[in-house]
Amino acid sequence: MFLSEVPKCPLYTRGTSPSTSTARTTPATSSSPSRPTTPSAPRSSAAHTFNQPNFPSASISKGGPREPWHDIHCRVEGPAAWDVLENFEQRWKKQGKGDNMPVALNKAWAEREAAPHGDAESWNVQVFRSIDDGAAAGFPDAPREAAALGLVSGNDHVIERSIQDAYIHAIRWARDFIYIENQYFLGSSYAWLQNDGVTVEDINALHLIPKELSLKIVSKIQAGERFGMYVVAPLWPEGVLESGSMQAILDWQRRTMEMMYTDVTLAIRTKGLQADPRDYLTFFCLGNGEAPSPGEYMPPEHPDHNTDYERAQQARRFMIYVHAKTMIVDDEYITVGSANINQRFMDGGRDTEIAMGAYQPGYLATRNQQAKQQQHDIGGAAAAAARRASSAKTACSAHRAPRPRAPRLHAPRDAKDANSARCPGRVLRRPSHARCALLLSHDVTMTTYTLLFF
Repeated sequence: MFLSEVPKCPLYTRGTSPSTSTARTTPATSSSPSRPTTPSAPRSSAAHTFNQPNFPSASISKGGPREPWHDIHCRVEGPAAWDVLENFEQRWKKQGKGDNMPVALNKAWAEREAAPHGDAESWNVQVFRSIDDGAAAGFPDAPREAAALGLVSGNDHVIERSIQDAYIHAIRWARDFIYIENQYFLGSSYAWLQNDGVTVEDINALHLIPKELSLKIVSKIQAGERFGMYVVAPLWPEGVLESGSMQAILDWQRRTMEMMYTDVTLAIRTKGLQADPRDYLTFFCLGNGEAPSPGEYMPPEHPDHNTDYERAQQARRFMIYVHAKTMIVDDEYITVGSANINQRFMDGGRDTEIAMGAYQPGYLATRNQQAKQQQHDIGGAAAAAARRASSAKTACSAHRAPRPRAPRLHAPRDAKDANSARCPGRVLRRPSHARCALLLSHDVTMTTYTLLFF
């Protein structure tokens, strides 16, 4: 398995005139022609890499800042790659006619590509999906057979939710910390506070991951064990911040976070601890700023006066859009894929998604300190399905990847001061222009998502 991160791209353009050619991409970068493709590309490098969808009138002729992206990709080799091929073949057969495959490959070759026994650099890899029998062939028709495979039956179709199951399984076995990067973070709407007329049926974001995460922290507090959970997400979804769809998503993400912090706060109080919930759970967003430089492109036009576009250009700061979908558990297990943490991607009956989970047996940090699986009152069936799936893990050859260190991320100390500009009580439910203004302030470099998001 090989991991790569999309190169960082600057906010502002170098040179006297922007190019208008079509961008070429590299395997490690986004395939969109509006995204940057090289580490040296400025944050508004050229017309073909100018991406700023958050301001309706933004254009290269008016100048930056553009919106940088952060992403992560992986390459899977060995037997697990044949599972990716199997996914392709199932989808091809469903959309085509019968077994009319363009190329027939001998799947017996898969075992020959496994890493040698005892290879300390090998990875154990498993492929997961969100998909249903409307998108892929080969699903069993009988509910009993489907259940035996960890599938869900209902409304005349069969659903695979192994991405959600894998997240739940990894969360329950977590011992020390969980680190998440995701483009969206909302769900478990059945547990949201419902004192303002919003009902579960209104949202229907029923997947279990946010609640499993908060209950994991609760179980650690009850056991008297230290635990950290860190979530990195965009400051807001890509698009015009004032639009109805953006405001709805922000509200749902706020409700998800509110539910999680309520669980953690109640657990702290019940245990009688003098602790801040952010000692256990912290949300982060990424931003970047850039000083003027010699030879910088000077746009012939200017943004409209007194707009967020103008303020962003004056402050020379903007958010880094987190597009990654990854989770690291205890410095030992990683999942990377295409699924966001929301109902659309975790449901299985809606968008089709694929992901992989992996670990290196030779690099487990605590072989003599087995983690206990904390069971909760919800999701038992999902955990059981994940356990069944985990028995099918296969090894694959891999490039050696440096072992990441457990993150040391903390909330700003003055965030607990009620008089501080960073205090959540003073930022809560800010209008969109206030959120943007807070991001653009020069004294904020990287602060908690809790403070900037609402």
